[in-house]
Order: sequence, then structure tokens, then C-alpha cells
Amino acid sequence: MTYTHKLARRLAISRKLGMSTAFALLTACAGDTTAPEAPTDPSAPSAPVPSAPLGFRVLPSAVTVEVDQSVRFRGELRTSRHGLQLPPMRWEASGGSITSDGTFSARRPGTYRVIGRSRIHRPDTSVVIVVPRQPKVERIRVTPRTPELVSGRKRTFTAVGRLHDGTHTAIRVNWRATGGTISEGGVYEAGATPGTYLVVAQSLRGGHADTIQVVVRKRPKNKERTAVTRIVLRPSTATVAPSSSVQFAAFGRTETGDSVAVDVTFKATGGTINATGLYTAGETAGAFRVVATADKLADTSAVTVPQTSGGGTPAPEPSPEPSPSPSPEPIPAPIPSGGGTLSGIPFGHFKEPKPGSYLRSGGDLVVPMGELDKLPLTRERGGRVVVNVVGGGKCAKDASGQWQMDLWVACWKKNLTSASRARMLAYADSGVVVGTYLIDEPNLVKRWGVISPAQVCNMARFASAELPGIPVLVRAAPEWLGSCDAIDAGWAQYGSRRNQAVEDYREEHLAAAKARGYALVFSLNALNDDGNGTDMTPAQVMNYGTALMVPGVCAFFVWEYATTWSERPEIRAALDSLGRLAATLPRRECRGS
Repeated sequence: MTYTHKLARRLAISRKLGMSTAFALLTACAGDTTAPEAPTDPSAPSAPVPSAPLGFRVLPSAVTVEVDQSVRFRGELRTSRHGLQLPPMRWEASGGSITSDGTFSARRPGTYRVIGRSRIHRPDTSVVIVVPRQPKVERIRVTPRTPELVSGRKRTFTAVGRLHDGTHTAIRVNWRATGGTISEGGVYEAGATPGTYLVVAQSLRGGHADTIQVVVRKRPKNKERTAVTRIVLRPSTATVAPSSSVQFAAFGRTETGDSVAVDVTFKATGGTINATGLYTAGETAGAFRVVATADKLADTSAVTVPQTSGGGTPAPEPSPEPSPSPSPEPIPAPIPSGGGTLSGIPFGHFKEPKPGSYLRSGGDLVVPMGELDKLPLTRERGGRVVVNVVGGGKCAKDASGQWQMDLWVACWKKNLTSASRARMLAYADSGVVVGTYLIDEPNLVKRWGVISPAQVCNMARFASAELPGIPVLVRAAPEWLGSCDAIDAGWAQYGSRRNQAVEDYREEHLAAAKARGYALVFSLNALNDDGNGTDMTPAQVMNYGTALMVPGVCAFFVWEYATTWSERPEIRAALDSLGRLAATLPRRECRGS
């Protein structure tokens, strides 16, 4: 058990005896990780701690604390010649308070930055997320639930607390791990010894904890690995306002030109970057860089942080309100031409007014609304769309509101004239039409009456015969759809109303799609996210979107376009950041296996 964990537990016990609720969370002196516990099985060998990177850094690099809880930061300088040194430090914070010894605390929830400066080294910045005190947490849940990784690789774990009303909230936990090391921010690095190990998150009060098993596999020999010849980091250039953020993502490129997922380590200058590639610029203007490395391969992106309008050093940031993290500014870029040429996977709104416009590579077109007329312009912009032949589907319901197959077929034939059919097939051949959007939520009884998965499968067979070669997409979860040889992709839409951690939601639907041979589309229920009329915030768009947009997903959409929400500058910035991420993902068809 680490010194940090022992101290936190003693203080939590002493709090029950009437001592002060404010306490200091001291960081360990040896590195940005808590040491691993002894293995549950005493015979299991302990994994060696991976060597720390060389250079100057502030630790912890990211941490979550509660209001009025203190955390002490430190600076480390590690060189190959002199080893570890603890240089004299000067400290600054964007809000809250920080003492000369690096102890930070804040009285209000929000996202803060702690900047550490040594005498001759470039400053380093850590991110502190301050959350409200949550005394009524009933249990803790850690994600991902069933992780597997290769020895020496890293995986970020997150912990949320479940409240008495069933909702979830961010909380501060103490992390422990066996078989490797884990940082205060939940970043686990596997040791060299394969085996099954534990990651434990324990609350600061109340005795709640959650434990996850981590399977560490042996690193394959070089001849067994996929022949990745280079790392690709996207975006390759970015302009980021001071204190704003932009999402970076990296993938591998094989010697045959295929794009594959790889585990990378991010490093950055001029700001901070977390394990998922989210870069947050500092307050100093200049030219900086982001580097993604995997083994001996690396790629670098250029980052420009412009000066503020007044020139010189940007004004100090006021203490943040409990509001979303800063969103990135959109970057002007030329619109490419050609059929479906925008990189990555299709990304855009439902009812997207300009599919293929900057960072909007995808959208949906509704045939009865005459939207096939947008196909030439979409092709010009390099965009890709799914086409809804029947539209809202009122024509497919009888007088009682019950969906009927014969009415649906009649509606399809009425909308898809021979000219429209030829047009869709031609644009599918050119890469613009990437799927038929068959039906929206057939499982929703209040919309359609009762439709069975078998009936949806018959619809898909009909659509496949009508539009041969165009993948059939159904806006329903793969598990509900069951198995159908005519359906190419299931479609899962996430919102906070799901009352499920987004990482769990992702893994559940990816596994269900794989088991049934389907491709998978993810989307966000951005409007009326909670089911009570509240739309997603920019922070939710970023957090949910980056969690769901992973290699293996064939398209990503946001429901739905609304000027009052979609055109808000902070929402546009968040969507543009997701658009950049979508452009980095390996491109694949929405076609079943």
C-alpha cells in the first residue's frame, strides 16, 4: 500500500472522529504513480516499474480533487547523467490558490491549471478538475470493465460515483494497482510480466471501492506484429487560442498502406496533453508541437498559440465557474473536391444542411424532402451521406398508428422512382452514398406500434434487392436487431438519459455488433439529451464524442441540427474538434462481415 493511500485512509478515518474535513493529498516522492500493491497471489511475480521519461515535468500531470481539498504538486528533473533531481520551483494557478510549496486548493468546482516553473527549464502545466463534495455516493464504478493490454502499454481508467437518485458524478478516488503502476489520474502502465492483475479505485470517504481485473499479455515478437511502418498524427497543424483545447489522435500505417490502431504516448510543448490526446494550450503565445510515439516511431504536429488582441502576455484567467472546459477554435481550411474524398469516417448532423462542408464529412439525405438534389454539391465537397428513402415513415402506418410492411413498401416505391434509384446507385459507385438509412428506432412502440426484428430483417432484404451494393443501416442497437444476413450496420445513440457510463455503453455495443457480424454507427442524442429538455453542453459533446469515436466505428452522427444549438460558437468548436478526430480514424465501409 502506498504512503499516499495510507495517509488518505488514516485521514478519512480521523474525519469520522470529528477532525477537520479539509486535508492535504500529498503526492508520492518517487514519480507520477502510486506503487503497485503486492499481487493477490503471493506466488505471482511483481512487475518492474517502467522507467520515467527524461526531462522536466510537473507531477501529478492531471488530478481530480474535491472543493477545499488540497493537493501538493512537485517538479521533477530527470537526466541520463544525474538521474532524478527536485529543482527549486515557482508556482502559478489559473484560479483557486497555490502556496509556495505547490499546495493547491479551490473553493469552487471547475477545471484549473497549475503551472510550475524552474529556473532554466520551460514551464510545465498540470490540469486539476475540482468537483463538488459528494457525501451521498452509493457506489463507485470504474471503466473500462474488461481491459486487456500488452506489457509496457498504458490504459486510462475513469471512476464515477453513483448517487442515491441513480445519476453519476465525477469523484476523487485513490488508485491502486498490481502488475504495473497507476497515476493519480488513473493512467495504468502494465509491467513486463504477463498475468491477470487488479486496478482498484477507493473513495476518500465512506469505504466505497471498485476493482477491475486487467489482463496483461506478453509483447509479441517483431515478426508476429502487424508491420506498422509509420505513425500518423492528426491534425497535422492546429491553431489554438490560449487556454483552449483541441483533440489529437494517432493511428498506424502499415507497409501495405492500411490504417491500424496503435497505442501511442503523447507529449507536447506550450501546454498539456492527456493520455487520450486532448491538448490544452497554455497562456503563452508561440509555436509549439505535439508528438505521438509508439516504440521507435513518431509523428509531430505543429501547434500555434496566437497572442491575445492586446499583444504581449495574455491576461490572467479568472477563477472558473462550474462550467464546461474550454473548447477549441475552428481552423479555416479549404474544402476538398471529389467523391467522398474527405478522410476518416463520415461525421455530421442529422439534417445536416451542408454535408461535406469543413469538418462535416457526413450527413443524411431524406428522399421525400427532395434532398437528393444536394448530392452534386456533397460530392464536390468530398462528403459522404446515408440516404433515407421513406423519410419519417408516417406513410407506413395504418389509421391506428401501427406500422405495416405493405404500406412501407408502397411508400418506398413511391419515393424511389427509377430516376432516383439510378441516381443513388451512381453516387454510391462514386463513394458519396455510403448507406441506406432503413428505419429510425423500430423498437420504439410509441412511434411505430410493434415491429419485430424479423420484420426489420425483411425490410433490409427488400432494400438490398432494390439498391444492390449499398449497405443497409438500421437505427437500432445490434443486440435488439439479432442476426440478419441483409443488415450491414447497427446504430447506437448515446445520451445521459442512458444512465450508463459512456465507456460501458461503447464496449457493450461494439461487442454486440462484432458478435452479430455488423458494422457499427454511433451517434449523440445532443438535443434533449436527458429526456427532460436539456441539450448537451460543449463539454458533454467532447467527452461523449471522444469516448465513442474509436477505430472500428464506421460513421458518427449528431442528432440533430438546430440553428439555436448547432451554431452556438462553443458548440461549433466542440463539433469541429470531433470532426478532426473523425478525420483521423481508419476509413471503413458500413458493411457487415
